[in-house]
Amino acid sequence: MPNESASMNKPENWKGQKKAGKDKCSLEQACNAPLCPLDTHIESTTWYPDEPVCTSRKFTGLIWKKNQRKLAKRTPNHSRYLTLKILNRNYRIKTGIEGLNPDSLYATEQRREQNWTSKHQPKKPLSQEEKRVFLNRMKRS
Repeated sequence: MPNESASMNKPENWKGQKKAGKDKCSLEQACNAPLCPLDTHIESTTWYPDEPVCTSRKFTGLIWKKNQRKLAKRTPNHSRYLTLKILNRNYRIKTGIEGLNPDSLYATEQRREQNWTSKHQPKKPLSQEEKRVFLNRMKRS
């Protein structure tokens, strides 16, 4: 069940406008996900961890959809929201991670996003040597 404070912050037409034609989603009538890959205004949409995630198999590989599923499991405070810019990053999602505070008066959303991203650095790619060491360690276990 969505959080009351979360649903109060959403505009009435929170789904935005979908593209028509070939890109029309077959799940559109039954889908309640606020972030839809076909939404033309997706950049301005916010997502709360207790809200549904797009279930279309057509868009399974999107990093922000994978992150939504992980965050829904690991976020203790469902009253904090995340933006597409935050969801679209490749970072480590650990238990206790939180989104942006919607009641914060001290900064604009852009500044809050910058502050959040500076605290949650992206995963660094492993070198071939680091991968080899890791695989050897796993073989010993």
